[in-house]
Amino acid sequence: MSVLGFADKLMTETERNAEEISRQACKHLRESAKTPWYHSLSEQECFYRSREFFQNLRRIYFCKPPYTEMFEYFEQFAVKRYREGVPLEEVIYKLVILRRQMWIITESKSLVVTGLDLQKSVESINKMIRIFDQGIWAVIKKYGELDSKEKKRLMERATLKGIIKSWFSKSRI
Repeated sequence: MSVLGFADKLMTETERNAEEISRQACKHLRESAKTPWYHSLSEQECFYRSREFFQNLRRIYFCKPPYTEMFEYFEQFAVKRYREGVPLEEVIYKLVILRRQMWIITESKSLVVTGLDLQKSVESINKMIRIFDQGIWAVIKKYGELDSKEKKRLMERATLKGIIKSWFSKSRI
């Protein structure tokens, strides 16, 4: 089996177990002291958010350099979470938990049978780690950009010109 074939097998196994992975990840997120924002989500909403990630994983796993699709996915993911007010550290921790749960569950399915399978498995694991690492980088970068825009907007509104502009725009409504 080629590396690509093994990667496809890994993605298939991940998709097959996406519900279990998502449930385990949500259980952890809703109970962990590190993720208080997620405690307020219903179990169902938390599950759907995690499940959504796995619906996109195959597409971002197999995207080609310069990985435009992958970066776009993680930037959109960051924008959604930022607008909802999810703290950055909790978004990053969620990605770590998703990756961990994915490996715990797919590893238990024992995809490795031979030495060659082991080599392909290591290559696939390394690629998945790179995807998550690049995803985390993209989320942090996007949060920084969004924070900068928000700070600039707030500073602009805090100036006398901004206050007057804001007052006039409200008085016309």
